Amino acid sequence: MNHQVFGTVGAKFNESGTLVIVKKELAKHISKLENYKGRVLKIEFTFSEQHKLAIISVYNKSGDRGKDCIETRIDINKEIMRMVKDSKKKNQQIILMGDFNLQYRKYLQQKNSNRTRISEQLKIFDLLEKSELFDVCKEILNIDDLALTKNHVTHITKKLGSRIDYIWVSKKIFDEIVQVYIKEYDNKNDTDHKIVFFKVTRDCLLPLSIYNKKKKKKLDKRTKYYYDNIDEETKESIKIKAEYELNERKNKTSMTMMTLHEKIQLYEDVINVTKNSEIEKREIYLTDEKEDTSIKDLDLYRAIRFFVYLRKNFKKKKGIERIKRHWKKNISHVNKILKKWDVDGFYYLRLYNFGKVQVKKYIAELDELYNIFQSKLQIKVSAMKEDKIKQAIEQRQKDLEENQKRMIDNVMDREFRKINIDRVLSTNSKENNFDLKTDDTIIERFKVEGGPTTVRSMISKDTYANNFKFLQNNNIRYIDQIISLSKRYLLTIKELEDRKYIKLNLKGKLSANINNYEQIRRELTISPHTYKLKEHIVKQIDGVDKVENLRGVEIIPVIANTRKDVPIIIEFNIGGNLQALFGRTRKVLPGGLLIAMHMIPITTIEDKDLILEKCQGCNITTWLDIPEAMFSSQERCRIPCIIMTDVKNASTFSRNKWQRGINQYNILGQEKIIFPGMSGQIIQENFIYDRILKQQPYLYKSTYSKIHELMLKSKNSFLDSVLGQFLKTGNYQPMTNRMQLCKNRLTTAKGGKLKIYIDGSVKFNRTENIEAIFGLMIYDEDNKLLDTIMSTVEDWITVNKTEALAFLASLLITPKNKEVTIYTDSQTNYDNFMAIKQRPHRNNLRDILKFGSSNYIWAIIKEIISHQELDVKVVKIKAHAEDVLHNILDKEIKERYADIQGVNKLEVIPTCAEYRYVLRWNETIIETNIRRFIRLITRTKGLEKFLNLNRNDKYRMLEIDWHVTFEYLNVNEEFETYFKTNAHSSKQKRMKVQRLIEEMPTIEQMKKSSYDLYYDLPCPCCNKKEETFDHVWTCRYNRKYMKNLIIETIDKRVSKEKLAQTIGIEILNFIFTKVNSETRDFIF
Repeated sequence: MNHQVFGTVGAKFNESGTLVIVKKELAKHISKLENYKGRVLKIEFTFSEQHKLAIISVYNKSGDRGKDCIETRIDINKEIMRMVKDSKKKNQQIILMGDFNLQYRKYLQQKNSNRTRISEQLKIFDLLEKSELFDVCKEILNIDDLALTKNHVTHITKKLGSRIDYIWVSKKIFDEIVQVYIKEYDNKNDTDHKIVFFKVTRDCLLPLSIYNKKKKKKLDKRTKYYYDNIDEETKESIKIKAEYELNERKNKTSMTMMTLHEKIQLYEDVINVTKNSEIEKREIYLTDEKEDTSIKDLDLYRAIRFFVYLRKNFKKKKGIERIKRHWKKNISHVNKILKKWDVDGFYYLRLYNFGKVQVKKYIAELDELYNIFQSKLQIKVSAMKEDKIKQAIEQRQKDLEENQKRMIDNVMDREFRKINIDRVLSTNSKENNFDLKTDDTIIERFKVEGGPTTVRSMISKDTYANNFKFLQNNNIRYIDQIISLSKRYLLTIKELEDRKYIKLNLKGKLSANINNYEQIRRELTISPHTYKLKEHIVKQIDGVDKVENLRGVEIIPVIANTRKDVPIIIEFNIGGNLQALFGRTRKVLPGGLLIAMHMIPITTIEDKDLILEKCQGCNITTWLDIPEAMFSSQERCRIPCIIMTDVKNASTFSRNKWQRGINQYNILGQEKIIFPGMSGQIIQENFIYDRILKQQPYLYKSTYSKIHELMLKSKNSFLDSVLGQFLKTGNYQPMTNRMQLCKNRLTTAKGGKLKIYIDGSVKFNRTENIEAIFGLMIYDEDNKLLDTIMSTVEDWITVNKTEALAFLASLLITPKNKEVTIYTDSQTNYDNFMAIKQRPHRNNLRDILKFGSSNYIWAIIKEIISHQELDVKVVKIKAHAEDVLHNILDKEIKERYADIQGVNKLEVIPTCAEYRYVLRWNETIIETNIRRFIRLITRTKGLEKFLNLNRNDKYRMLEIDWHVTFEYLNVNEEFETYFKTNAHSSKQKRMKVQRLIEEMPTIEQMKKSSYDLYYDLPCPCCNKKEETFDHVWTCRYNRKYMKNLIIETIDKRVSKEKLAQTIGIEILNFIFTKVNSETRDFIF
């Protein structure tokens, strides 16, 4: 047995006990074992000083009621947290797993219910999260415990179940997790729990020295026979001896009683005995592949190793001193390498003056040189591999031509082998000791347009591996090959059989390697009955055009199968809306007229088993238009609802089956048919999309077309460089692809003129819930809508930014061969464009940085206008006015706010040739006017310094309108100018500041500087209290003056009539009675 068991098992049901099974190779490294009451088991592993691991296995007390039960669980939780803290101190990686018998759902409910206290037994979840441990299942499987599904339940009950089994790991382990799933136990009678499984890379837990040990293999051997040394006499002798040996064996056994296998074995034994005795032979041992040292002899490899040596030394103090001592020698060697391999450019490594402050730049340059020479080495190695493969093939061919037997027994040394394959499935290519190389030219030549989302990226590794043969054999690579055209449903096996790229057997069915297709269904859909895709799946794949092509669906017209009772689908226009009706063919007349019986589905249109029955009569169809001689009265009674239309408006369900449907033994009753594994929704979608593409052919885009090759573009296409250089990819890839598709469509559109309406919208402005959408609608010269693009803004949202991004997007999709008019309601867009267009050389980067906002976007726009030969005209229109097309765009943008999460994001990389070094503040791009920003920063710093003074501590607690306050302080007199002042104005401002900081020359304030003069003086007005700042305004002898002052101030702001209606002397008295010298809320 290769494993060792640790732990204990209780003798009774629901008793304590927990087990951990460890490989013996790893058990050697156990440094400590802890067991607490048989319910918690901790195993500490010490593999090296840097690799330490603690596994804590838990089986907490079960049961929901009882004081003893709750106290036991609390006690176990405290012990678990003690072990976790101990492992943290020892710098150990932690895996905490087991049956907690606590529901995370209840913890969330208490946490979100505004309760100040969480139940004592549930506090462990809060403590684990604060200890930076991660719930593997919750984070990886995206489990919502408040809306738990059956797949995420770990404890099975009569109801839905609960999640009480957990695996918590530290951050380093969490970052290296490969796979997580929850699986039902095969024998459900043994336990009511599921198996919680997770897989992690070994590198983060074990050092290489442990799991990289290779076992010694026994050398294989084989026998080589020298057939070339046999002459004719020897051949005759071998033949005679073989016949004699065969006859001898026949005499010993009865050939009539032998089976065919025994006879074959007899002949093989005779041949082997004769060969071993008569033909010269030699045993050959097959050794393991020797390391190919030819690469290490290359100058490129030595150059790379030299760069690695320098980089390694630069990262250590002693290494830096070592390099500094031999700096000129090293730099001379670097210059020779770069000169030999034609690597140009400025590098600090080529300077003979060593700078210690430049160490980081040296390391960055070595990384760059390493990448350059690594690519050169890969090209060289590929050429060497091809040469060796060619030599091996020539040698094999030579062996085959001279002697077939020699070729069979030839033992060729293992060499480089290059295999061209279209797809690879590898769990760990490094461990399997092979490299994968891709040829970008081949990938570009065979690239499939319009399918950016692959099946591999949407499903788990295990599911992909299990379905790999099925996907490969049927040429399925992209997710839209196995989903409906509306991108809302997954196709069944029966529906896939109608796709052109699927390989069928002789019976027209898909039967090979389909057993694991259910795994794909479980991961992508929410229902086994409708195959409807999960919401997050739809959002991820809905970034490209909704209508592009039929994705391999073949629409068979009725004229190809005119037999009676063939199930068909018919185009019917009801009130201007295109609808698809089901029916069965009755007659096809020579003039192209189709007469069919109307059928209606009795199942839900989404169900994967479509059942149709004849319609009993509706307002869609009538018998009035059918001649009486065409159908007998008996047929008219049997068909209550008839459809008559052009044969071009109908098609059959499928190209290879479902011609009559299935109703075996009439189990569904008469006039009913069933189509197992197919839904009416998919059939209708295929038909309606086909009609749309026929009516609007400009929407069509073939999957395998090469539209980008037909475009007129130079070798250095500026548009492609813009999309690659200025638009972010990754999470923003769908929007980039969407714009490229739109560009292709506009390039091939008919006509020479285009109209582009742009607009931007911001919702909840100046709040934390701010949202923004900008959109474009492109029309041809006949005002026919060609395309629509909608996008959102993610960071630092402003109205001007959304308008600028919309303007930039319109320029990016503008083709060179069209006259384009851009309509905008933004005066800023119009003014900035005209400034750049009319004075392109006078508006330099300095002028663009003075733009009010989004200056880096306008820098990119200026570069596009300067380098791209675009025929663009901008028209300023009035917002929300009489322009119908612009109002349509504005309405469409507002409607998109309801589903803003489904709108793709466009983000610009803020660099271009003219604006290479973007101004940032705290890693944030400065998008506003640079001078205004500097003035704002200066004022903010001044205010911060002002508030941090001890005397202004009170103002930090109050809500003060500082804008109004500073306007009051800086108000200028009539005779003052912006750059001039006088003594009177300076005195007035000084007094305002004194009132602000409460340092007026009161007696109490003067005591601080001249205490001996003022130490016993009271207030000069009342002669009773100390004259403080607050007392000045609340002194009884000053009340009359204060009332008059307030009234005069109000008189200046409002009319006397309004004052009499709104305020009186009683209110002023009330104000004074409420003023307290201790409160500081009253500000003057």
